[in-house]
Amino acid sequence: MNTLHLKIVSPERVVHEGEATRVTLRTRSGEITILPNHAPLVSLLEPGELVVEMKDKYLEWFYVSGGVVQISPNSTVTVLADTSEHASEIDAERAEQAREKAEQAMAEYEGNEVEVEEFQKIVNSEMARLRAHQKYHQTLKN
Repeated sequence: MNTLHLKIVSPERVVHEGEATRVTLRTRSGEITILPNHAPLVSLLEPGELVVEMKDKYLEWFYVSGGVVQISPNSTVTVLADTSEHASEIDAERAEQAREKAEQAMAEYEGNEVEVEEFQKIVNSEMARLRAHQKYHQTLKN
């Protein structure tokens, strides 16, 4: 088998379903690339980009806020995402505003480690959304 069957699902909808030659995403253990015939695996996801390479080497970019990835022995990859969106759906201006707001709030809560950590997660998440958006648009230009 030379392809993977990929399904990205959020609580609201099926974000993507189709065939791919490779999938790259961030797990709690680090970034992994999944190829056909990958060993079975279940792993927690970190917020970040999810990159799908299609048969014709075309790349599709997604943002995943976290969740779980399951790789089955039959080269089926299922991503159960807390939230997910195709990079074309990302509102870059809104993501940038959310990042700036979280950074400002982080500065105000300097003494409270728990609050600062939560705001840092928001900053990291919004930066990942922006990267996915930018890379998608760079792909369109090429």
